[in-house]
Amino acid sequence: MRKLENIVLSCFFVLLFNTLNASAKTDNSVDFLKNNVVSSSKNNQKSSSKDNAITPASTNSEVVLNKNAEQNVCEGSDHSEALDVDTIGDNIPDSVAHFDWSRVMTGIIQVESKGNPKAVSGLSVGVMQITPVLVSDCNRILRRRRSKKRFSLKDRWSVARSKEMFLIFQSFYNPLNDIERAIRSWNGGSHFSIKRTQHYFEKVLAIMKAL
Repeated sequence: MRKLENIVLSCFFVLLFNTLNASAKTDNSVDFLKNNVVSSSKNNQKSSSKDNAITPASTNSEVVLNKNAEQNVCEGSDHSEALDVDTIGDNIPDSVAHFDWSRVMTGIIQVESKGNPKAVSGLSVGVMQITPVLVSDCNRILRRRRSKKRFSLKDRWSVARSKEMFLIFQSFYNPLNDIERAIRSWNGGSHFSIKRTQHYFEKVLAIMKAL
């Protein structure tokens, strides 16, 4: 009888031990899952914060020129009127006529003659220091466009006519209104050298930034 009681008690304790052990494992699993969920949530929040972080944009001379170009463009208006330039009969494309060249021209005029319409340097005269070769080139462009308008050497002394020749020159050699090309080509011609026009370009650009 005692042996039977001992066997029953032993079975009871074994069953109780297994039940408690299983319960402990279940609690540990729950804690483990909770910890994993919390950790995963924190990692996702950190990753999301990094993805949404704003990186500062770099600035360089090209960006400055591009901003200047964007600010100078005004579709639907003819800036030649603001420049006091008569472009009737020049057949200048709208892409050039609607572009505000005022800052570029001001920079070039200051470097070329400091704004003096009577300035003379060799064969170059006027505020934009125009040569006889450039006058002939502008007349050639006008003939190609079947325009009856022509420039004379005396027109170089006129500020308005000088600006007009500048627009004709740019419309033919610089139809995309590239500001850097406009400045360099005015100094070194349509086949300008980067090295030889670098100092001139930097001087004009410095004046433009100060405007």
